[in-house]
Amino acid sequence: MILYNLLIRIVFIGFLSISIYADKDIKEEENNDLEVFLEDLSHFPGLIDVYRNDDDGKVYFLIKKEQLEKEFIYFAHILDGIVEAGTWRGNYLDNGIIKFIKYYDQIRIDRVNTAYLFNEDNPLSKTNNANISNSLIDSLKIEKTSELKDKFLIDITSLLLSENLSKITTVNYKESPKDSFKIGSISRSKSSINEVLNYPENTDFEINFVFSNPSNKPIENQDSRNNSISLRYSFINYPKNNFQTRIENQRIGFFSERKTDLSSTDITPYEDLINKWHLEKKDKDKDKTDTSNSSEDDEFNVSLAKMEEEIKPKILNILDSLNKNYSKLQKYQVEKLECLLASKDLSVSKNKNFKKIQEILVDNFKNLQLAPHIVEELVQSHYKENKKIVSLEGVLLRLAMDNKISRDEFLKYYIGNEINPKFEIFL
Repeated sequence: MILYNLLIRIVFIGFLSISIYADKDIKEEENNDLEVFLEDLSHFPGLIDVYRNDDDGKVYFLIKKEQLEKEFIYFAHILDGIVEAGTWRGNYLDNGIIKFIKYYDQIRIDRVNTAYLFNEDNPLSKTNNANISNSLIDSLKIEKTSELKDKFLIDITSLLLSENLSKITTVNYKESPKDSFKIGSISRSKSSINEVLNYPENTDFEINFVFSNPSNKPIENQDSRNNSISLRYSFINYPKNNFQTRIENQRIGFFSERKTDLSSTDITPYEDLINKWHLEKKDKDKDKTDTSNSSEDDEFNVSLAKMEEEIKPKILNILDSLNKNYSKLQKYQVEKLECLLASKDLSVSKNKNFKKIQEILVDNFKNLQLAPHIVEELVQSHYKENKKIVSLEGVLLRLAMDNKISRDEFLKYYIGNEINPKFEIFL
């Protein structure tokens, strides 16, 4: 009887174990069935396959095994921005090199540190990774894995709706008043992924970020507590060509990127690399018998010298014209200001000359191509000075309102008298 009861218990435990493990296997199979999960999602095939859940708006990357540890070019630019926040349409925001790295049940997105270089002939190059680290942008949990363990699905919604990839807004100037406009922080509930644009060589996303700051005061009767900035993220495949980085010649207006040579003892250990032009021989079949690398370098240097020889006189003429005409313009500006302050009009002939010089300067600037970072510095400088003026005008308006002069009445007499030194008496 005891033996019979023991056998029954063993059989019962066996059936129970089989049932538990079978249920566990079914659940694991259901959880890991990537193909079944993807059937309900919208597919955007391209460089990196993108899937979107049309019910909750979540966006996924399907990372293939061969894409792990591979370098991609990352780029971001503003589609529409807010000048007060240091962003505007067409503003280049950020660029870099990123890699997808599998770490257990996560996919890490690493930003490669490309700011330094080492001369391979220098012994210091043996320590080229010492005290230099990549930036870990984010670490995302693998939601689903294929049966062959060669595809990994990750949810990138939180990544795209954050500033993890790139810092979007700039810090306010120190001299800004305390009650000045502040953009605030990203509102996840209000921000949205508007477009998924996928192509064989690049994967793009258009994002609308909404920044909230309840303490912002209205600007020109507009609600400034919630402000939108639209931008485009691009993940780009490395182009397959014979492009090689080359040292920039500062005498020619190349688009460049600065690298620091950590193996150099020079007081200025910098190298500015051309990152815009893809330069190659016009006739690739010419001089095929010449296998010397030095001859190719010589040919490239000759082409640079020739290019400089052709461009230099034109640039010098433009700069000379700008210098002469701007000196003339300053004289007319001083005279025009004196006429305005004296409530007089500039003579017709002088006014014609003034407009003619302005047109010449505009044409000269159209023919003079400035590097993007120089243009950005000029825009920021202009924005800074304009912000000071707007701030002072705001102080003046508040003083008028404190003295029982209505806003509309003040603006009626202020516009057109901005530089009138007797405006106070006029009021």
